[in-house]
Amino acid sequence: MEGIDRQFLERFAVARAAGRLPHAILLVGPDLNVLEKTISAAARSLLPTHSLDLLALQPAGKSRQIGAEIVRELMERLHLSSRGAIPPVALIHGADRLHRSAANALLKTLEEPPPGVLLLLSAQRIGDVLPTIRSRCQIYRCSCPSSADRPPGWDSWLENYGTYVRKCLENSDPIQLLDGYGLVAGFCALLDNATTDIKRPVSTKEPVTKQIGARRVVAESLLADCGERLLAIAKELPTAENGFRRLALLRLSRQMAALGRTLWLLEKNCPEIAAVESFVLAGWNIFA
Repeated sequence: MEGIDRQFLERFAVARAAGRLPHAILLVGPDLNVLEKTISAAARSLLPTHSLDLLALQPAGKSRQIGAEIVRELMERLHLSSRGAIPPVALIHGADRLHRSAANALLKTLEEPPPGVLLLLSAQRIGDVLPTIRSRCQIYRCSCPSSADRPPGWDSWLENYGTYVRKCLENSDPIQLLDGYGLVAGFCALLDNATTDIKRPVSTKEPVTKQIGARRVVAESLLADCGERLLAIAKELPTAENGFRRLALLRLSRQMAALGRTLWLLEKNCPEIAAVESFVLAGWNIFA
């Protein structure tokens, strides 16, 4: 199926088979269509085709928010459904669009979930999800690429990034810091080329906001490829346990953490060049 995160569904199936599904999962990613299709597919995998126990909410109205009353109604139906033979599954598309009172209404169920209940939430901006809700969910970052096309030259940049990381794992030559700055400049040039159509002058505030949002989505999508490249490099390491392998894995894990911080900065509308610089150059600082 196109536009779906297969990796998440595979992990979901494994957890289900092992009887280790949590009571709440939050799937985060830039592509709204991918998020909706993925958590819907996960829910359907738990239910027979004739079941009507699939409960779903999504933002509505001009404000594109989810109100408190509709969340309370969903939670009441969820509690009633939990007494049936089929475990109820509820979907909340756009958990980052929950009104604060709606988030508080949801929090009550997350704190004391009925037996067998599964809540599947999605969000494009995890920073806009109430921290108390995030802390009670198992969070997955969507690995499916955005529908946005990769800009020409991206594959070459990604290869250079992989080479940079491998060199950092082997030694800490100061010349690699210059390589890092070159990667930052290259990334921002590719981002500019990929978002040429949304850089035209506009006369109202709303289109400017949309422009900034579109650039952030493209940047997040490209950075997701960097995360995949770090995982691929980890798999290339020697299988035998030794000092180099342990240190390399530690450094790669720290680089993944730096990637997470960079995505958080983008969610807070940090300028893309500053966010990407913090990621790439953090790698050199970690490896030095």
